[in-house]
Amino acid sequence: MPYANSITTQLSLGKSRHMNTARGELSRLPEDLRAATRRTPSATALIHALALARDHSQRRAQLELLAQHAHQHIVQLVHQLTPATSRLEARGKLSLTEATLPALRRLLPQQYNEFRTNIRRTIAHDARIDLYEFALTKITLHQLDTHFGVAKEKRLPPGGLTGACRVVLSCLA
Repeated sequence: MPYANSITTQLSLGKSRHMNTARGELSRLPEDLRAATRRTPSATALIHALALARDHSQRRAQLELLAQHAHQHIVQLVHQLTPATSRLEARGKLSLTEATLPALRRLLPQQYNEFRTNIRRTIAHDARIDLYEFALTKITLHQLDTHFGVAKEKRLPPGGLTGACRVVLSCLA
């Protein structure tokens, strides 16, 4: 049991370090991208821009697909944000993704459904999923699906993690 408490403490410290790292990474990004995380329409567009492929022909096809299905204002914002987002590394993308969550939680349910469908469509367009796209779906869509009632929140029973920690520790030993 003391090992489980130690691991829980270390996990908590890891989350604090992670949050500090994310804040530090966010502070190094251009102000226009940081500002885009604060308002719902621009946060929506930012996630779309971050999900675009690096390959120009793929990106162009994704933008055409988005123009067919998304609100014109969002498409316009995506075009404005794309030059800055296309140069970002994974850490910057992840920091921006996490920073958009409060604004994205303010979407109306029908807006969220459209956003969710369009993001999935954009990611699936090139028939490949890269590490950022995987993280995007796990971070953003998982949290927002729970917030909007699309998925139920998964909770461990009290003490449920202790047994799992014991198994992991015994395997490591």
